Amino acid sequence: MNNQDWTTSPTATSDLSASRYTERTRASSAMQYRRPSQQIPSLSRHQSDRPRRNTEPGVELSPVRRREIIGHLNATVKSVMESMLTDNPKNVQWRPKLRKKDISYYVDETSVKPGQTRFCCVSHTNASVADVMKLFMISDADTVNRNNRVLYDSLVEAKILTVLRRPTKERPMSSMYVRYSRFQTPGVMMNRDMCVAVATDMLHQSDGSTIGYCLWDSVDDPAFASAAKTGITRGNMFRSGFFIRRSGRRPSTNEDPTRGMTKIVYMVGMEPGGIAPGLTAWLMMERFGANLGRLVAHFRRKHLDSRTFVMKAQWVPRSSARACKRCEKPFQVLSKRVNCHACGHVVCRSCCSKESIELHGVGLVPMPICFSCLDKAGLSAPTSSQQSRSSIGRRRLHSDTAAVSRASTPSQSKLSHSMPKPQSQSVVDPDDDDDDGDEWAFTPSGAPVRPYRPASTLFGETKRIVE
Repeated sequence: MNNQDWTTSPTATSDLSASRYTERTRASSAMQYRRPSQQIPSLSRHQSDRPRRNTEPGVELSPVRRREIIGHLNATVKSVMESMLTDNPKNVQWRPKLRKKDISYYVDETSVKPGQTRFCCVSHTNASVADVMKLFMISDADTVNRNNRVLYDSLVEAKILTVLRRPTKERPMSSMYVRYSRFQTPGVMMNRDMCVAVATDMLHQSDGSTIGYCLWDSVDDPAFASAAKTGITRGNMFRSGFFIRRSGRRPSTNEDPTRGMTKIVYMVGMEPGGIAPGLTAWLMMERFGANLGRLVAHFRRKHLDSRTFVMKAQWVPRSSARACKRCEKPFQVLSKRVNCHACGHVVCRSCCSKESIELHGVGLVPMPICFSCLDKAGLSAPTSSQQSRSSIGRRRLHSDTAAVSRASTPSQSKLSHSMPKPQSQSVVDPDDDDDDGDEWAFTPSGAPVRPYRPASTLFGETKRIVE
C-alpha cells in the first residue's frame, strides 16, 4: 500500500520555533514511514498468528516415473473422451439404470473386468463450464480442502502431493497433478483413502459447445506412501471423474430446458473389494449421486442471496390469498398455501421448490422459493417439481371428471337434493397440512429465526393422540 494513500504530510506553521518545528517534523516523519501493521495492532497480531503454508507440493518423482503417469493419464483421457463424444446416438457402453431426485444413473458393462464396477451420474446446472472447472484447479491447501468439501461431505483431508503439469496462459485449465484424499464414510466404505493422478482441461468445440473434464486414475508409488494413514483401506479407482459440457446454442420453447444448461457427468470406476463387491458398488451408487447433487446445489444457491429476501412481517397472509400468485389457480378450503421466502407472495405447492439457502450463522436451510423468483434469478425449476406439478394436475383433472360423471347419474341427482351440499370440493394429498414448522424468517435486524408452535397447539395434538 502506498504511504501517501493512508497518511497526510504535516504542514508547518510560522509561529513555531525552530526546535519545536524540528521535533514535530521528526515525529510526523516517524508516523509517515511507520508500517501499516504497526498502526493497526489487530492486523499485526492476525499476520503473526496466521500459519505459513507451503503451497508447493514436496513429493518429487523421477523423470521416468513422471512420464509413465502422464502417459497413463493421456490414455485415460482419450478413452473417456471417445466414449463421451461418440457420433453414435445409441451408445451401447452406457445403459440406463434408474433416475432419482433429478439425477440419472447409467452403468458400464462392456469395458470393465471381473471385480470392477463402473457407473455414472448425470445432472444439469446453470453454472458455466469454467465455473465448475475452477473447483478442480491447482491451488493452496486451504482452497483444495474447501473445494473438495463441496463434493464430499465425508472428506477428512485432501492435498496435492505433486504437480505434473501446470496451467499456462494459453491453456489456463490444463493441468496434471497427484491428489491424496481421505474419507470417513459410514457403512461398508468406512475409513477409505485414495491417491489419484488427475488431469484437467477445457476445450471449445467447432459447433460452439464448451467441454471440460477432470479425470483421474489411482496411482501407486512408494513416494506417496508417507501420505497414507495407518488403519485406512486404500480405494482403487479407474477412468473416473467429471465430464462437463454446455451447448453453444439456445434451446427453443418446445425443447427440453436442460439443453441450454451445463451437463455434468460424474463417472465412477472402482474396485470395491470385500466379500460382495458388486453389492457394495450398488449400495454406493446413490451416495455418489448425492455428491453430484451437492455440486449442483452449490451453484444454485449462489444465485439466491438470503439478504435480499423480504422479512416475514412483509409476507402476504395465507388466509387472505384467494389464488396462487404464479398460476392464478383459485385456492380451495384444503389447498396447500406456501409463502415464498424470497418475495413473500402466496403460491400453491406445485409452483414452488425447496431450495437450500445459506444463512449466516445457521448454515444450509431448505426454504420454499416460487418459480417466479427462480426465473428472476436465472434458475430453472427442478425437473422433479415439474413432474410433480403435472401429476397433481392429472389427479385433479381425473377427480373433476369423476365428480361430473357421478353428478350426472339420476340416483346421485336425487340423493343430492336430500343431503346438504358441501361448501367446496378439493382433492388433496394426505400431507397437505398448512403448517409452517420448517419455515425460517428474518427479523427487522436481519437475524434468521425459526417460528415455534404455540403450546396450546402441541397440547391439542397430544390430546388427540391420547384419545
